[in-house]
Amino acid sequence: MPKEFKHVLVPVDFSENAEEALETALKVFGDSADTISLITVCESITNRHAEMMTEIDDMINKSINEQMQSFASKYEGRHKNLKAYIKKGHAAPQILSAAKELEVDLIVMGSQGTSSLARVFFGHTTYDVSRKAHCSVFVIRT
Repeated sequence: MPKEFKHVLVPVDFSENAEEALETALKVFGDSADTISLITVCESITNRHAEMMTEIDDMINKSINEQMQSFASKYEGRHKNLKAYIKKGHAAPQILSAAKELEVDLIVMGSQGTSSLARVFFGHTTYDVSRKAHCSVFVIRT
């Protein structure tokens, strides 16, 4: 009997590859999954110049929040229970942590980001997540 995936997590970096991963998750698992969760990770900037870096971090966080709202709004109504999360820290550990916390059965993610911003957030994240995840990982290659 094939395994059922009731909660699917889709890490997004707002690249075309991430959109394709979400489209695939909706198409392949949308009818059977109870929940599809989106997650993006905002890596914070630290430096000796703490005050300036805090301002930059705040601007980045605001931008990430706006991007996630815009990204998620494109998919409103495509699934009965679509949720969006933003985490801070390094991408792979945050995705793995969220996957456990949310008790997901499957992670669907792109093989790599395509923009320079995507590389900052993901880099080797797909490799790390696929090796260390407690659940199945479905990698979408473009």
